Amino acid sequence: MVVEEAFWSYGYSTRDTRATFLRAIAEIESMRRVFTRSKTLSVGRSVVEVT
Repeated sequence: MVVEEAFWSYGYSTRDTRATFLRAIAEIESMRRVFTRSKTLSVGRSVVEVT
């Protein structure tokens, strides 16, 4: 139910709204990578990228 609502809400949103949403996701992903690298190196492990 929630997924379907999100699908329709996203689908009917404006291009600007979708672009803002996608930029936010990209920023979160970038921050996750920086955080993962920082924490991994701080404990002396090698960084393995998980997608």
